[in-house]
Amino acid sequence: MKPVPQLFQGLNDVDLYTARRRFRERALAPGERVIAAGEPAEGVVIVVEGRLEVVRDGVVIGSAGPNDLVGETGLFDTGFRGADVVAAEPSHILELDRAGYEELRDTVHPAAAELERRTLINQVGRLRAVGDRIAELSDGRVRTPVPPSERFFGAVSAMFGPGGSFSSRPIDALITLRQSPAFADAPDEALAGIAPYLHATAYGPGALLCTEGQPGDTMFLIHEGQVEVIVAVEGDRVQALATLGPGAAFGMVALAEGGVRMCSCLAKDQVVAQSLDRTGYTALMNDGTWAGTIFRRGLISMLLQQLAAANAQLAQFQEKRSTDLGPLRRATIAREVVEGPT
Repeated sequence: MKPVPQLFQGLNDVDLYTARRRFRERALAPGERVIAAGEPAEGVVIVVEGRLEVVRDGVVIGSAGPNDLVGETGLFDTGFRGADVVAAEPSHILELDRAGYEELRDTVHPAAAELERRTLINQVGRLRAVGDRIAELSDGRVRTPVPPSERFFGAVSAMFGPGGSFSSRPIDALITLRQSPAFADAPDEALAGIAPYLHATAYGPGALLCTEGQPGDTMFLIHEGQVEVIVAVEGDRVQALATLGPGAAFGMVALAEGGVRMCSCLAKDQVVAQSLDRTGYTALMNDGTWAGTIFRRGLISMLLQQLAAANAQLAQFQEKRSTDLGPLRRATIAREVVEGPT
């Protein structure tokens, strides 16, 4: 008897039946290809038994075992596969295409919610890994986010202002959500289920909304103003990475992981932002209504955009290092991959 994937565990008989009928079961022989690089990304593979390998340019860059998802971003984003996926040993898999997922999603099926949660977890891990690799390539060493020094805070204050936060005028959270491309087309009734968890705060120029190296238990969605994303270089100097405007979100990775901030985010001018704390995040992640699926899908969309930008930055660093280090090192760097969407 084949094992029941974790995705289906805990479902009642009706939900189990309606979920499994949308999946295609396949037995794979060693070397059999499941996903081909360059083909449209339109579904997910779940490993039930065995092991799959992710292969790019003939090099194995990852593997997946029982209960792992492979290529799950194909449920949420159009694009093309970046690598081949082949069976490393006799394997049994389940496949779900985008249409099947959307049927589950439209009926607010618990299996769809679990796919969304696991995709979010995977994307957060990939974004963290890409950020770590970018930091390593930028200065030649593994970089651990640490709280900046007092001189760093002094430099920030001199550049942007003394900061400070204060109560905002009443802000309709629905308006803030609508400014984000991730939520712009969502139905009002779904956004109305998200809005009560958001809390508006105003920040003066120079105010730190996130501080590198400190625990992160809040994410932010900008309503108005600009936020500068920065890191401390050698604890004192300020290096700007990006500028975010209305509709942009930040702080998701540390909130989702329960870890520390990868960088600092400060108000470049007068900023009003909606915040979501861990209690609200947990409630929406586990929400079984339409509001929950809209929230999870919105975060997946935001993370995919951030991961695409981070991978582009990583490619620039890799190209620069390969130019500087000569043919042998170029060949090595060409095979160093921090995997994004498969």
